[in-house]
Amino acid sequence: MYEMVTGKVPFDADTPVSVALKHMQEDPIPPKEINPHLPDAIDKIIMKALKKDPNLRYQTATEMLQDLKMALKNPSGDFVEQIEYDPTAATQKMDSYKNVRNRAEENNKKEGKFKKFIKRHKVLSAFIGIILLFSVAFGGTLAVLNITNPKEVQIPNLVGKTEEEAKQEAENSKLKFEVKSEEYNKDVEEGKIISQDPTYHENYNVKEGSTIQVVISKGTEKTTVPKVVGEKEADAIKALEDANLKAEVVEETSKTVEEGYVISQDTEAETEVAAGDTVKIHVSTGTGIKQVTVVSVVGQGEEAAKTTLENLGLKVNITYVASTTDNGKVTKQSVENGKVVDEGTTVTLTVNKVAETKTVNVKINIKAITGGYTESSNNKNSTNSTNTSSTTDSNSTSKTVNIKVNDETRTGVSKNETDYSVSLSGKDGESITVTVTLTDPSTGEEIYKSSKPLTFGSQDTITFN
Repeated sequence: MYEMVTGKVPFDADTPVSVALKHMQEDPIPPKEINPHLPDAIDKIIMKALKKDPNLRYQTATEMLQDLKMALKNPSGDFVEQIEYDPTAATQKMDSYKNVRNRAEENNKKEGKFKKFIKRHKVLSAFIGIILLFSVAFGGTLAVLNITNPKEVQIPNLVGKTEEEAKQEAENSKLKFEVKSEEYNKDVEEGKIISQDPTYHENYNVKEGSTIQVVISKGTEKTTVPKVVGEKEADAIKALEDANLKAEVVEETSKTVEEGYVISQDTEAETEVAAGDTVKIHVSTGTGIKQVTVVSVVGQGEEAAKTTLENLGLKVNITYVASTTDNGKVTKQSVENGKVVDEGTTVTLTVNKVAETKTVNVKINIKAITGGYTESSNNKNSTNSTNTSSTTDSNSTSKTVNIKVNDETRTGVSKNETDYSVSLSGKDGESITVTVTLTDPSTGEEIYKSSKPLTFGSQDTITFN
């Protein structure tokens, strides 16, 4: 019985001699200490049967079976008679020899009849003995199994009850009651059960002696929401938990907030709320835009550099700078080599621009400026040689002018020219002032002077009239 309920023998050692010594000198460990589910009555029955002194044990199988039956009805009862041997007991008066002899003769007569029956019916007696032995053993085994195997009970619903009510109900169901924790809860009144483990279900049974753990409400507590915008996610969660609040994280992309930092919170800071409430915080997962590593295009031609950067998903802006060498070559870029930027970022390239030589025609309408001249009729019909010579000299002087365009001078230009042209050369984009001066060839007197601005490359012709 001891081994059946504990899984161990009452005395165990490395050698048979050691086991025998334990049998003689040591008391076994009470089986209930090994198997806490064992009823008190069974523990006492087994310990009585293991007494060192045979006189203190059960004297008959029937006596033991009676206690086992009582244990089925009252597992916790204190009905097992424990007889203690007292070597110091006082001397007692013994019965007379005559009475002892008479009782012995009566017992002998009874025993004689029983012995005679056994001698006459040996096979039957052996068979009956085997049946009785089996019945006692089988009955005892069933009794012990029924007693040691805890009964199942319907788990009670403790949610919503006070701690005292829940504890009493658990004890009524022969279950253990344990408070797992206390939490603030705005929906459950202070002191009442929020939840239990195992959870209540209809027709859900547990073993007697099982433990039910409960969470008890601390009621509604007010707290102030801290400001967590701009904090790291972990720091924000800790700040909310320190304020007796729960955090719900919502991830969002952001072009302005670094990854892992709080963008915003649904409940504003310094707002008074119930402890245990959930505050939703929005945490940045970064830009959500593809990242690009910029490469160096310095030294490349304008078009090649532009193509390289655009193929990476970048935008390109070109700025030209005047130069005398390396026309069209990139000399600088606004985003340095190796930097990681968002796709679509604009990179400004500085490109050398060697100025080209441009030619501008300066057109002068001399006739419009001077009024021109006409041939005199006397020049053809005069017969007076002296007069002819004088007229010719006079007309010759009035028919031409000297022209000066900036530093270039032209002489003997007919006053009747309407589209006189002088070419000027300069670098593309260069700006100058063009000054045209007309003078009389004979006297050097200034007849006309005018100035106009000119930018090479922006116009092909400049006119004076």
